[in-house]
Amino acid sequence: MTSRSRIAILYICTGKYHVFWDKFHASAQKNLFPQAEKHFFVFSDAPREALARDDMTYIYQPRLGWPNDTLKRFHMFSRIADKLQEYDFIFFFNANIVFLDEITEEILPSPEEGLVVVQHPGYYAARPYDFPYEQNRRSTAYINCGKGKCYICGGVNGGTRQAYTTMIQDLVKAIDTDMWHGIVAVWHDESHINKYIIDRPYKLLSPAYAVPENVNLPFAPKILILDKSNYGGHEALRNETAEPRSRPHFGHRIQRKVNRLLRRLSFCIGRMVSR
Repeated sequence: MTSRSRIAILYICTGKYHVFWDKFHASAQKNLFPQAEKHFFVFSDAPREALARDDMTYIYQPRLGWPNDTLKRFHMFSRIADKLQEYDFIFFFNANIVFLDEITEEILPSPEEGLVVVQHPGYYAARPYDFPYEQNRRSTAYINCGKGKCYICGGVNGGTRQAYTTMIQDLVKAIDTDMWHGIVAVWHDESHINKYIIDRPYKLLSPAYAVPENVNLPFAPKILILDKSNYGGHEALRNETAEPRSRPHFGHRIQRKVNRLLRRLSFCIGRMVSR
């Protein structure tokens, strides 16, 4: 990377997620590629003047409702596909992120790698059969147990212009195919990204680049994910009415355990067959 490198930052803050924008932008200006030319593409339904910066482009984006606000984020990005062709690298970051330490070319993928993703902080030490991959065989996000080597988070990713814009196009098609068949992947866009990197080259970053606030992990955080509960919680940030939460039904807890056992069994069988 040189000081002439142009980097596009994709940022979505519909509903009340715009409360995170000031901290995100300030920390990005200070610590994220400080020597490079950065431009922020902000998708939001908040008033333009509330978010305006000299280094940003505002794209009006109404709320799509849950889970489409996250599932269809690549559809949002596809709206500016022509503008993204002007940049060398493209990155997406969740709204509730702050950059704690200087981040430079260490996160940039090589031309051969193309994409850069972050190992999920909740599954960095998990065994493959515990990865929460999509298990519906009818879904385009389906991953056979034992196929994946790691589980990545959906809140931080990027790539070269060619690799990332291609991923945008491919994921829009995959998600549209699922929706046509009435299928929503278990972890929405995150499930589709995990499927997308299977059998593709990529640069893998440690969970240090996606450390949840108030969670102890054996990594010095470079990127912090702010706790949404300090800002009203998921429902308030989405402008939704919170529903009373109850403990999972006993049957649901049993089903989760059964699913985990099935994943482990499938993983073991797959390894035996491949020998």
